Amino acid sequence: MTMKKIVFVCLLAFISSYTMAQGTLPEGGKRINAGFGFSSFGTPVYAGLDFGLTDEITLGPQISYRNYSQRFLGVRFEQDLILIGVNLDYHFNTLLELPREFDLYAGVHLGYFIWSDTDDNGFADLESSGFGASLQVGGRYFFSDEWALNLELGGGTVSGGKIGITYQF
Repeated sequence: MTMKKIVFVCLLAFISSYTMAQGTLPEGGKRINAGFGFSSFGTPVYAGLDFGLTDEITLGPQISYRNYSQRFLGVRFEQDLILIGVNLDYHFNTLLELPREFDLYAGVHLGYFIWSDTDDNGFADLESSGFGASLQVGGRYFFSDEWALNLELGGGTVSGGKIGITYQF
């Protein structure tokens, strides 16, 4: 094999490893995310989409719901929280030269929340809504070309973080 062929094959292998990387969502690519959160006030559920703006930046809508109830001095209090928002994330895969199975990202979540608080005696019936922002850092492990496990800290209405599954198409 000549030196030109060796260089060409090495260059082709290098380029294809980045274009076929599972963790990198290419421009125009899409992902669906869903799962559960962990917080000190109930277990949130969430679903969202990511759209690849570039190979390193994604943007996408997310919705989450959390219900929490407790008894205090014989009175049951219940809280509901709905968040409709958007995530903007930077993915560090290329910068950090991560293996293709991993996706490491950080970003910001901007959203509108709807909160209500009631008790079974009718004394408290509060509702509130407004805009909020939070930061998140997360990662994915792709166990196939399309499917990944996702873990994220911070973000949205989830004070602790969230764990879920991702489908990339």
